[in-house]
Parts: sequence; structure tokens; C-alpha cells
Amino acid sequence: MIISNANSRLLSDRIAHRLGDELSVPEIRTFADGENYVRLKKPVSGKPVFIISSLFPDPDRRLVETLLMCDAARRGDAKEISVVLPYFAYARQDRAALEGEAISAGVVGSALRAAGAGRIVTVEAHSGLALKALAGTGGKVYDVKATDAIGAAVPALVGKVDFVVAPDHGNLYQAEAVAKILGVDVCSFSKKRDHRTGEISTALDGNPSVRGADVVFVDDMISTGSTLAKAAAILRGRGAGKISAVCVHALMVGKADELLRSSGIDRICGSDTVQNAYSEYSIAQEIADVL
Repeated sequence: MIISNANSRLLSDRIAHRLGDELSVPEIRTFADGENYVRLKKPVSGKPVFIISSLFPDPDRRLVETLLMCDAARRGDAKEISVVLPYFAYARQDRAALEGEAISAGVVGSALRAAGAGRIVTVEAHSGLALKALAGTGGKVYDVKATDAIGAAVPALVGKVDFVVAPDHGNLYQAEAVAKILGVDVCSFSKKRDHRTGEISTALDGNPSVRGADVVFVDDMISTGSTLAKAAAILRGRGAGKISAVCVHALMVGKADELLRSSGIDRICGSDTVQNAYSEYSIAQEIADVL
């Protein structure tokens, strides 16, 4: 049985269709004091349960809902409980960069395990360190890769591409893989972050010939869009043609859309790991294959 939170209804329906499984939507409401209430509407006794719960928007509330769904399934005597986090919130804090910091990726994993999750499935988690923190809590961890889905989606979404661009080295592996699928060149940017101020500086690696070229940024996540906007402005200044961005998780926080378009990006596309107006391709098949 597949159980979905409100943030993952579209993706859950697609996964259920591919697996030929039943989709159940629990009763979720909020008490007057802000606390969450969760009740599973269908019996789960003896059944493997897949809880699909994207932790954006409103990650704190969605995380608590997920924990309560796990507990309800455990108390309902589910055969096994797998939690799918299409967007894994708190994965950024995957190490203690400064003294006194928490490692939130591990905290989320520990909480899910305590609530009854045997398997945790993520989609393009923020880093290997985040996955290591999850694995350190015991049980199985799987990270679904979106490279093939992106490679298949790019031609339909943005058309002709001359360069695939990685906005930073952390996502270069994915950009290279997508470029190989498309049979085009790849270029990348270097990024440095000040851990105290959060300020980011960006520089283009090498001297790629992008004048007149149609380029697509490939990234795991777009949040505020500030790093991507800086990179796009540099390419626009070098005479690039059409500039597009295809990511896995299109959070698009605040005025990200306005910022990115003002920097020269013509098209912004995300997957259905985050359900919003930018969800233009699906990762359902890749998740279904893992489940």
C-alpha cells in the first residue's frame, strides 16, 4: 500500500499506477494549537507500506506528519515500512562545519527509524555525507538518481542544447552524465561559500566557447536561485544564446523565478519530487524501480 502526504499526491499517484498498487490518502489535520493529527483510513496489517512524503514546503510540519504516519503504520501491524522522501529536507546539514552545529540529516534518519521506518529512499540527496548520516542510523538507505530522467526530458523541455552546464562542482557528475546522454559538451562553475556569512562567489572554469550556444544548467536543486543566477549572468555576458535550467528539486523560494529570469534564464523546469508549477517531468518510474 502507498500512503501519501499532501505534498506528494501527484508523484504518489504516478508511482501507484506504475506498481499497480493501492494509493491511500490519510486524514491529516491541524489542531487549534498547531499540532498535527494523522489517521490512516485503510488497514495496513500484514502489508508492505510505502509512505511517500516530500518534505517541502513546510519541512517541519511535513516531517512530523511523516513520523506520525510511520507510527500509525507500525501500530497497525504493517509488514514493513518504507519511507520515500522525494525531497529530503535537512540534508544540507550533513556535517558540523562550525563548532556547536547539529548534523540534521542524521537526526531525521534517527527519528524515522524510531517511528518504524525500515527503509529510507531519497531522490538525489544533497550529498554523500547526508546519505552516510542516514545510513548511520541503521536500516537500508537508497538514493534514486535522476540522470536518465533528466537526459530524456531535456530535449522535450528545452529543445536544442549545445552545452550542459554544472553551476558548481558538486553537481558536475550529473551534468557530465546528462551531456553524455545528449552527446554534447559540458562546462562548469566553481563556487565558494563563506560558512559564517553564507556569501557565495562563482567563477566559470576554463574558457569554453559559449558565444551563440544554447545551454542548459543541470542541478539537483534550485532554492533561492542566487548561485544559478550569478552563473547565468556570466554566460549571458559571454554571449550565450538560449539559457535554460533543469533541476530535480525546484523549490523556487521567494523571488527565485524573478531573479533567474532577470539573469537571462529563459526556461526553468523541475521534477515532481516537489509539486508546483515547475514540475514538468516525472521521477516516478525511477522510484518505482527501487520500490
